[in-house]
Amino acid sequence: MANVSIQPVEEPGGDILDAAAGGLKDLVRAAKLGGESIVCSLPGEYAVIRKIPLDSDEPNIGEALEWEFSQQIIGSRDEYVFDFEKLAGTSQQGQDQFLVVGYRSEAVDRMSHLLRSNKLNPLIVDLDIFALINVFEANYDEASVPAALVIAGEKVSKCVLSAQGAFLDMETVAHEAEMQSPQSYGTLIEQGLGKLLACNPGVALRESLPVYFTGSLLAERDYADEVTKAVPKAELLYPFRKLDCGAGMPEEELRKYSPQLAVAVGLALRGAD
Repeated sequence: MANVSIQPVEEPGGDILDAAAGGLKDLVRAAKLGGESIVCSLPGEYAVIRKIPLDSDEPNIGEALEWEFSQQIIGSRDEYVFDFEKLAGTSQQGQDQFLVVGYRSEAVDRMSHLLRSNKLNPLIVDLDIFALINVFEANYDEASVPAALVIAGEKVSKCVLSAQGAFLDMETVAHEAEMQSPQSYGTLIEQGLGKLLACNPGVALRESLPVYFTGSLLAERDYADEVTKAVPKAELLYPFRKLDCGAGMPEEELRKYSPQLAVAVGLALRGAD
């Protein structure tokens, strides 16, 4: 990364895209971003994510997955943007497994319109949870065992189970930030991790599962430190552990702001690819 900028967004009405419009306009003007291509993310908790098996000799993979996906959603397939990828190492007994992701077209269109109205070109629209997996793998590639990655948001936290760069599953935890002490928040996350592992038997035992935190809820370092103490085998994810940042910020400053930067660094990696 060559430049770093953080633009806080207030959500008085509860709509993040409406709330982001003014801040994005100021950011584009201040950083002279007009005309640039953008890699952005949408909240993973609103996506429909499924693992779907297909016969290895299926001639029309896209059509077959689209039909299978349409059977697992509420509403019409036309209401969703749809993408998929083959999961590595899952082929067995004449079948391949695919990760299929759907997102409401309305939300994707609104995000694209917001960017284009500010003279930005949306090159890739990803999910925040996949961007987090990207940045984790780039910095902790020696961690071959499954890990839990937690995006700690102000009202919702996402616990993502990942192994060797692959998405395994996700559990969302709803909470009110202003009501949570580090200890009570840690208890909620432990409950979320318990549900995640219960739905994925045999993947890992809780006592051996490392947990990496990031997200805006942990912007205050004292609070973040207490949270990682309250959750066993937990630490803050550092997005510049192995990646260089050319913004000229000392490491102390990078660590201070790292909980707000991890997803952005993961998106930057997508853009570089």
